[in-house]
Amino acid sequence: MPALLAGNDGHGATTVEQPISGADFLAGLIVGYQFMGGLGEAMGAPRLHSRGYHPSSILGAPSAALAVGRMLALPESTLTHSVGIGASFACGTTQFDAEDEVRGLQTAWAASAGLSSVRLASLGFQASDTALEAHNGLIGRMVPDFDASHGDLMSDHPPRIQSVSYKPYPHFSDLHPATSALFEILSGRRIDVRDVERVTVRVPARVGERLHATYPPVNSREAKRSTAFVMAVVLTAAAHGSPAGSLVGAFAESSLADEDTLDLGRRVTLRTDLPVSAAGPEAVVDLQLRDGTHFSREATGYPGDGRRSNLRWGWADVRLRFQEMVQPVLGTSQISWVTEFVAGMDQSPDVSEELDQIIGLLLPIRPVEKQE
Repeated sequence: MPALLAGNDGHGATTVEQPISGADFLAGLIVGYQFMGGLGEAMGAPRLHSRGYHPSSILGAPSAALAVGRMLALPESTLTHSVGIGASFACGTTQFDAEDEVRGLQTAWAASAGLSSVRLASLGFQASDTALEAHNGLIGRMVPDFDASHGDLMSDHPPRIQSVSYKPYPHFSDLHPATSALFEILSGRRIDVRDVERVTVRVPARVGERLHATYPPVNSREAKRSTAFVMAVVLTAAAHGSPAGSLVGAFAESSLADEDTLDLGRRVTLRTDLPVSAAGPEAVVDLQLRDGTHFSREATGYPGDGRRSNLRWGWADVRLRFQEMVQPVLGTSQISWVTEFVAGMDQSPDVSEELDQIIGLLLPIRPVEKQE
Protein backbone atom coordinates (compact mmCIF):
# COMPACT_ATOMS: atom_id res chain seq x y z
CA MET A 1 0.00 0.00 0.00
CA PRO A 2 2.72 2.59 0.78
CA ALA A 3 4.50 1.71 -2.46
CA LEU A 4 1.29 2.24 -4.42
CA LEU A 5 0.57 5.55 -2.69
CA ALA A 6 4.10 6.76 -3.40
CA GLY A 7 3.90 5.44 -6.96
CA ASN A 8 0.89 7.67 -7.49
CA ASP A 9 2.89 10.71 -6.35
CA GLY A 10 4.12 12.11 -9.64
CA HIS A 11 3.12 8.72 -11.10
CA GLY A 12 6.30 7.24 -9.76
CA ALA A 13 7.97 5.97 -12.87
CA THR A 14 6.89 7.95 -15.89
CA THR A 15 7.54 11.47 -17.10
CA VAL A 16 4.12 11.72 -18.74
CA GLU A 17 1.34 12.20 -16.23
CA GLN A 18 -1.64 9.96 -16.68
CA PRO A 19 -4.77 9.37 -14.65
CA ILE A 20 -4.74 6.38 -12.31
CA SER A 21 -8.14 4.78 -12.11
CA GLY A 22 -9.44 3.18 -8.95
CA ALA A 23 -9.60 -0.12 -10.84
CA ASP A 24 -5.89 0.12 -11.73
CA PHE A 25 -4.94 0.98 -8.16
CA LEU A 26 -6.89 -2.02 -6.84
CA ALA A 27 -5.50 -4.27 -9.57
CA GLY A 28 -1.98 -3.31 -8.47
CA LEU A 29 -2.87 -4.13 -4.88
CA ILE A 30 -4.38 -7.50 -5.78
CA VAL A 31 -1.50 -8.44 -8.10
CA GLY A 32 1.04 -7.50 -5.44
CA TYR A 33 -0.58 -9.73 -2.84
CA GLN A 34 -1.06 -12.55 -5.34
CA PHE A 35 2.59 -12.50 -6.36
CA MET A 36 3.89 -12.16 -2.81
CA GLY A 37 1.78 -15.13 -1.72
CA GLY A 38 3.03 -17.25 -4.60
CA LEU A 39 6.63 -16.18 -4.02
CA GLY A 40 6.33 -16.98 -0.32
CA GLU A 41 4.87 -20.39 -1.12
CA ALA A 42 7.67 -21.16 -3.57
CA MET A 43 10.43 -20.05 -1.18
CA GLY A 44 8.79 -21.46 1.94
CA ALA A 45 8.12 -18.35 4.03
CA PRO A 46 8.07 -20.29 7.36
CA ARG A 47 11.44 -21.77 6.45
CA LEU A 48 12.75 -18.29 5.72
CA HIS A 49 11.65 -17.16 9.16
CA SER A 50 13.21 -20.17 10.91
CA ARG A 51 16.51 -19.43 9.18
CA GLY A 52 16.50 -15.86 10.45
CA TYR A 53 15.22 -14.04 7.37
CA HIS A 54 12.34 -11.55 7.53
CA PRO A 55 9.83 -12.74 4.89
CA SER A 56 7.98 -9.41 4.68
CA SER A 57 11.18 -7.67 3.65
CA ILE A 58 12.63 -10.46 1.50
CA LEU A 59 9.42 -11.05 -0.46
CA GLY A 60 8.19 -7.46 -0.28
CA ALA A 61 10.64 -5.71 -2.62
CA PRO A 62 9.88 -7.61 -5.86
CA SER A 63 6.18 -7.85 -4.95
CA ALA A 64 5.87 -4.10 -4.37
CA ALA A 65 7.66 -3.55 -7.69
CA LEU A 66 5.10 -5.65 -9.54
CA ALA A 67 2.21 -3.94 -7.72
CA VAL A 68 3.35 -0.44 -8.68
CA GLY A 69 4.14 -1.49 -12.24
CA ARG A 70 0.69 -3.00 -12.67
CA MET A 71 -0.98 0.09 -11.24
CA LEU A 72 0.86 2.19 -13.80
CA ALA A 73 0.00 -0.30 -16.58
CA LEU A 74 3.65 -0.57 -17.63
CA PRO A 75 4.74 -2.86 -20.50
CA GLU A 76 5.42 -6.50 -19.67
CA SER A 77 9.16 -6.15 -20.30
CA THR A 78 9.36 -3.26 -17.82
CA LEU A 79 7.43 -5.30 -15.27
CA THR A 80 9.87 -8.19 -15.71
CA HIS A 81 12.90 -5.97 -15.14
CA SER A 82 11.17 -4.27 -12.19
CA VAL A 83 10.64 -7.61 -10.46
CA GLY A 84 14.20 -8.69 -11.23
CA ILE A 85 15.68 -5.49 -9.83
CA GLY A 86 13.42 -5.84 -6.81
CA ALA A 87 14.78 -9.34 -6.25
CA SER A 88 18.29 -7.90 -6.08
CA PHE A 89 17.10 -5.45 -3.40
CA ALA A 90 15.55 -8.21 -1.24
CA CYS A 91 17.09 -8.31 2.22
CA GLY A 92 16.29 -8.39 5.92
CA THR A 93 17.05 -10.57 8.96
CA THR A 94 14.99 -11.15 12.09
CA GLN A 95 17.73 -9.95 14.43
CA PHE A 96 15.68 -6.89 15.36
CA ASP A 97 16.29 -4.28 18.03
CA ALA A 98 14.61 -4.29 21.44
CA GLU A 99 11.67 -2.14 20.30
CA ASP A 100 11.24 -3.82 16.89
CA GLU A 101 11.86 -0.53 15.09
CA VAL A 102 14.15 -2.30 12.60
CA ARG A 103 11.24 -4.60 11.69
CA GLY A 104 9.25 -1.56 10.57
CA LEU A 105 12.30 -0.14 8.82
CA GLN A 106 12.71 -3.34 6.81
CA THR A 107 9.09 -3.39 5.61
CA ALA A 108 9.41 0.29 4.71
CA TRP A 109 12.56 -0.56 2.79
CA ALA A 110 10.67 -3.25 0.85
CA ALA A 111 8.08 -0.69 -0.27
CA SER A 112 10.75 1.87 -1.13
CA ALA A 113 12.87 -0.72 -2.96
CA GLY A 114 9.88 -1.86 -4.98
CA LEU A 115 9.14 1.69 -6.09
CA SER A 116 12.81 2.32 -6.89
CA SER A 117 12.89 -0.89 -8.96
CA VAL A 118 10.05 0.39 -11.14
CA ARG A 119 11.72 3.75 -11.62
CA LEU A 120 15.05 2.14 -12.54
CA ALA A 121 13.43 -0.30 -14.96
CA SER A 122 11.53 2.59 -16.58
CA LEU A 123 14.84 4.40 -17.06
CA GLY A 124 16.26 1.41 -18.94
CA PHE A 125 18.01 -0.61 -16.25
CA GLN A 126 17.64 -4.31 -16.92
CA ALA A 127 17.70 -7.42 -14.76
CA SER A 128 18.14 -11.09 -15.61
CA ASP A 129 15.03 -12.72 -17.02
CA THR A 130 15.60 -15.53 -14.50
CA ALA A 131 16.34 -13.34 -11.46
CA LEU A 132 13.87 -15.43 -9.45
CA GLU A 133 14.21 -19.05 -10.53
CA ALA A 134 17.87 -19.36 -11.63
CA HIS A 135 20.31 -21.21 -9.37
CA ASN A 136 21.60 -17.90 -8.03
CA GLY A 137 18.22 -16.20 -8.19
CA LEU A 138 16.01 -15.23 -5.26
CA ILE A 139 14.06 -18.49 -5.22
CA GLY A 140 16.95 -20.60 -6.49
CA ARG A 141 19.23 -19.75 -3.57
CA MET A 142 16.57 -20.88 -1.09
CA VAL A 143 15.11 -23.78 -3.11
CA PRO A 144 17.92 -25.20 -5.31
CA ASP A 145 15.63 -27.80 -6.93
CA PHE A 146 12.86 -25.31 -7.76
CA ASP A 147 11.24 -26.05 -11.12
CA ALA A 148 9.44 -22.99 -12.50
CA SER A 149 7.54 -25.12 -15.00
CA HIS A 150 5.68 -26.91 -12.21
CA GLY A 151 3.95 -23.90 -10.74
CA ASP A 152 2.60 -20.46 -11.48
CA LEU A 153 3.47 -17.79 -8.92
CA MET A 154 0.45 -15.81 -10.10
CA SER A 155 -2.11 -18.61 -9.91
CA ASP A 156 -5.45 -17.03 -9.03
CA HIS A 157 -7.05 -20.00 -7.28
CA PRO A 158 -7.81 -18.90 -4.68
CA PRO A 159 -7.22 -15.13 -4.75
CA ARG A 160 -4.57 -14.76 -2.06
CA ILE A 161 -5.71 -11.30 -1.05
CA GLN A 162 -8.76 -12.95 0.53
CA SER A 163 -6.45 -14.79 2.93
CA VAL A 164 -4.71 -11.66 4.18
CA SER A 165 -5.09 -11.41 7.96
CA TYR A 166 -5.69 -8.34 10.09
CA LYS A 167 -3.91 -8.22 13.44
CA PRO A 168 -6.59 -7.44 16.03
CA TYR A 169 -4.10 -7.29 18.90
CA PRO A 170 -0.87 -5.24 19.15
CA HIS A 171 1.41 -8.16 19.98
CA PHE A 172 3.12 -11.16 18.37
CA SER A 173 0.64 -12.84 16.01
CA ASP A 174 1.48 -16.37 17.19
CA LEU A 175 -0.23 -15.46 20.47
CA HIS A 176 -3.37 -14.15 18.79
CA PRO A 177 -5.29 -17.47 19.06
CA ALA A 178 -4.56 -17.69 22.80
CA THR A 179 -5.60 -14.06 23.28
CA SER A 180 -8.82 -14.70 21.37
CA ALA A 181 -9.59 -17.76 23.52
CA LEU A 182 -9.03 -15.84 26.76
CA PHE A 183 -11.18 -12.94 25.57
CA GLU A 184 -13.95 -15.46 24.83
CA ILE A 185 -13.70 -16.82 28.37
CA LEU A 186 -13.91 -13.31 29.81
CA SER A 187 -16.71 -12.15 27.52
CA GLY A 188 -19.74 -11.17 29.61
CA ARG A 189 -17.90 -11.85 32.86
CA ARG A 190 -16.32 -9.37 35.26
CA ILE A 191 -13.53 -11.34 36.89
CA ASP A 192 -11.40 -9.69 39.53
CA VAL A 193 -7.77 -10.44 38.70
CA ARG A 194 -7.16 -11.13 42.40
CA ASP A 195 -9.47 -14.13 42.08
CA VAL A 196 -7.35 -15.74 39.35
CA GLU A 197 -5.53 -18.82 40.59
CA ARG A 198 -3.75 -19.70 37.36
CA VAL A 199 -3.94 -19.57 33.57
CA THR A 200 -2.60 -22.41 31.45
CA VAL A 201 -1.90 -21.86 27.76
CA ARG A 202 -1.21 -24.76 25.40
CA VAL A 203 0.33 -24.16 21.96
CA PRO A 204 2.20 -26.33 19.42
CA ALA A 205 5.94 -26.73 19.94
CA ARG A 206 6.74 -24.77 16.77
CA VAL A 207 4.90 -21.78 18.25
CA GLY A 208 6.57 -22.12 21.62
CA GLU A 209 10.00 -21.92 19.97
CA ARG A 210 9.18 -18.44 18.68
CA LEU A 211 7.96 -17.04 22.00
CA HIS A 212 9.96 -15.28 24.68
CA ALA A 213 10.42 -17.54 27.71
CA THR A 214 12.26 -15.34 30.24
CA TYR A 215 10.00 -13.53 32.70
CA PRO A 216 9.51 -10.71 33.36
CA PRO A 217 10.19 -9.10 29.96
CA VAL A 218 12.55 -6.15 29.99
CA ASN A 219 11.36 -4.36 26.87
CA SER A 220 8.35 -4.03 24.60
CA ARG A 221 9.57 -6.59 22.08
CA GLU A 222 9.98 -9.27 24.73
CA ALA A 223 6.62 -8.36 26.28
CA LYS A 224 4.79 -8.82 22.98
CA ARG A 225 6.28 -12.31 22.66
CA SER A 226 5.75 -13.27 26.30
CA THR A 227 2.76 -15.57 26.89
CA ALA A 228 2.66 -14.66 30.57
CA PHE A 229 2.69 -10.91 29.99
CA VAL A 230 0.17 -11.01 27.13
CA MET A 231 -2.31 -13.07 29.16
CA ALA A 232 -1.84 -10.71 32.09
CA VAL A 233 -2.64 -7.58 30.08
CA VAL A 234 -5.72 -9.30 28.57
CA LEU A 235 -7.02 -10.14 32.06
CA THR A 236 -6.34 -6.59 33.22
CA ALA A 237 -8.05 -5.03 30.19
CA ALA A 238 -11.12 -7.24 30.63
CA ALA A 239 -11.30 -6.43 34.35
CA HIS A 240 -11.39 -2.73 33.47
CA GLY A 241 -14.25 -3.29 31.05
CA SER A 242 -12.24 -2.73 27.87
CA PRO A 243 -13.71 -4.36 24.74
CA ALA A 244 -11.94 -7.31 23.19
CA GLY A 245 -8.97 -6.12 21.18
CA SER A 246 -8.49 -2.81 23.00
CA LEU A 247 -4.89 -3.44 24.06
CA VAL A 248 -3.41 -0.24 22.62
CA GLY A 249 -0.77 0.99 25.04
CA ALA A 250 -0.67 -2.29 26.95
CA PHE A 251 2.99 -2.81 26.09
CA ALA A 252 4.24 0.65 27.00
CA GLU A 253 7.05 1.10 29.53
CA SER A 254 4.55 1.93 32.27
CA SER A 255 2.91 -1.50 31.82
CA LEU A 256 6.26 -3.24 31.89
CA ALA A 257 6.89 -1.71 35.31
CA ASP A 258 3.40 -2.38 36.73
CA GLU A 259 3.82 -4.80 39.63
CA ASP A 260 0.18 -5.95 39.56
CA THR A 261 0.48 -6.92 35.90
CA LEU A 262 3.82 -8.65 36.48
CA ASP A 263 2.41 -10.56 39.46
CA LEU A 264 -0.57 -11.68 37.40
CA GLY A 265 1.78 -12.94 34.70
CA ARG A 266 3.53 -15.18 37.22
CA ARG A 267 0.29 -17.15 37.47
CA VAL A 268 0.45 -18.04 33.77
CA THR A 269 1.92 -21.35 32.59
CA LEU A 270 2.86 -22.12 28.98
CA ARG A 271 2.77 -25.69 27.68
CA THR A 272 4.08 -26.51 24.21
CA ASP A 273 2.46 -29.94 23.85
CA LEU A 274 -0.55 -29.12 21.67
CA PRO A 275 -0.71 -31.50 18.69
CA VAL A 276 -0.51 -29.90 15.25
CA SER A 277 -3.60 -30.60 13.16
CA ALA A 278 -5.16 -28.83 10.19
CA ALA A 279 -8.58 -29.06 11.82
CA GLY A 280 -7.46 -28.86 15.43
CA PRO A 281 -7.02 -25.85 17.72
CA GLU A 282 -4.04 -23.51 17.51
CA ALA A 283 -4.29 -22.69 21.21
CA VAL A 284 -6.11 -23.93 24.31
CA VAL A 285 -6.54 -21.67 27.32
CA ASP A 286 -7.64 -22.80 30.80
CA LEU A 287 -8.56 -20.28 33.51
CA GLN A 288 -8.76 -21.47 37.13
CA LEU A 289 -10.22 -19.21 39.85
CA ARG A 290 -9.34 -19.43 43.53
CA ASP A 291 -12.82 -20.70 44.37
CA GLY A 292 -12.32 -23.71 42.08
CA THR A 293 -14.30 -22.38 39.10
CA HIS A 294 -12.74 -23.50 35.83
CA PHE A 295 -13.12 -22.21 32.27
CA SER A 296 -11.57 -23.58 29.08
CA ARG A 297 -11.62 -22.45 25.44
CA GLU A 298 -10.03 -23.62 22.22
CA ALA A 299 -9.13 -21.29 19.34
CA THR A 300 -8.57 -22.33 15.73
CA GLY A 301 -7.58 -18.77 14.82
CA TYR A 302 -8.48 -15.23 15.79
CA PRO A 303 -10.82 -12.44 14.65
CA GLY A 304 -9.57 -11.20 11.28
CA ASP A 305 -7.69 -14.44 10.50
CA GLY A 306 -7.96 -14.44 6.70
CA ARG A 307 -6.89 -18.07 6.41
CA ARG A 308 -10.24 -19.24 7.81
CA SER A 309 -13.49 -18.23 6.16
CA ASN A 310 -15.44 -18.25 9.44
CA LEU A 311 -13.01 -15.74 11.01
CA ARG A 312 -12.28 -13.62 7.93
CA TRP A 313 -13.32 -9.99 8.27
CA GLY A 314 -15.67 -8.41 5.78
CA TRP A 315 -16.07 -4.75 4.88
CA ALA A 316 -18.21 -3.97 7.94
CA ASP A 317 -15.60 -5.49 10.30
CA VAL A 318 -12.73 -3.60 8.70
CA ARG A 319 -14.66 -0.33 8.72
CA LEU A 320 -15.54 -0.73 12.41
CA ARG A 321 -11.93 -1.41 13.39
CA PHE A 322 -10.76 1.52 11.29
CA GLN A 323 -13.22 3.79 13.08
CA GLU A 324 -12.18 2.53 16.52
CA MET A 325 -8.48 3.07 15.90
CA VAL A 326 -8.46 6.21 13.77
CA GLN A 327 -11.33 8.35 15.07
CA PRO A 328 -9.33 9.71 18.05
CA VAL A 329 -6.70 10.92 15.56
CA LEU A 330 -8.65 12.09 12.49
CA GLY A 331 -12.14 12.72 13.75
CA THR A 332 -15.52 11.59 12.41
CA SER A 333 -15.66 13.68 9.20
CA GLN A 334 -12.29 12.48 7.89
CA ILE A 335 -13.15 8.87 8.68
CA SER A 336 -16.43 9.17 6.77
CA TRP A 337 -14.68 10.67 3.76
CA VAL A 338 -12.01 7.95 3.62
CA THR A 339 -14.41 5.04 4.03
CA GLU A 340 -16.81 6.41 1.39
CA PHE A 341 -13.94 6.92 -1.04
CA VAL A 342 -12.56 3.42 -0.54
CA ALA A 343 -16.01 1.84 -0.86
CA GLY A 344 -16.52 3.32 -4.32
CA MET A 345 -13.00 3.81 -5.65
CA ASP A 346 -13.28 0.97 -8.16
CA GLN A 347 -15.71 3.13 -10.16
CA SER A 348 -13.50 6.24 -10.24
CA PRO A 349 -11.65 7.06 -13.50
CA ASP A 350 -8.91 8.95 -11.62
CA VAL A 351 -8.11 8.58 -7.91
CA SER A 352 -4.84 10.55 -7.92
CA GLU A 353 -6.23 13.54 -6.07
CA GLU A 354 -7.88 11.43 -3.36
CA LEU A 355 -4.73 9.36 -2.87
CA ASP A 356 -2.73 12.56 -2.44
CA GLN A 357 -5.22 13.63 0.24
CA ILE A 358 -4.74 10.31 2.03
CA ILE A 359 -0.97 10.80 1.94
CA GLY A 360 -1.61 14.20 3.52
CA LEU A 361 -3.51 12.52 6.36
CA LEU A 362 -0.65 10.07 6.91
CA LEU A 363 2.12 12.65 6.58
CA PRO A 364 0.69 16.03 7.56
CA ILE A 365 2.85 18.96 6.53
CA ARG A 366 4.05 20.85 9.57
CA PRO A 367 5.50 24.36 9.45
CA VAL A 368 9.25 24.53 9.91
CA GLU A 369 10.13 26.07 13.26
CA LYS A 370 12.28 29.15 13.02
CA GLN A 371 15.70 28.90 14.59
CA GLU A 372 16.28 31.33 17.43
